[in-house]
Amino acid sequence: MTAEPTSSHRVAVVAARMRELAGSVAGASVWSMGPVEAHETLVELTRLEAQVASLKLKVAAHVVEVDEGDPVAAWAHTTV
Repeated sequence: MTAEPTSSHRVAVVAARMRELAGSVAGASVWSMGPVEAHETLVELTRLEAQVASLKLKVAAHVVEVDEGDPVAAWAHTTV
């Protein structure tokens, strides 16, 4: 399933693409990762998580700025 952004803004497009990529490996087994690769992957995922959190806050602040609704309420209505 391909996530379709509601606009052509590059942040919206990249967010949709990141979800698509994450979804493509959600069911993947990690048993074959060696310890070094598992550690490096965990570090990369932690960095990605921080980048996503930063973008999320930036977009939430913009939502408040343009008075298009409550970002907390919007998050409460999202599904994974």
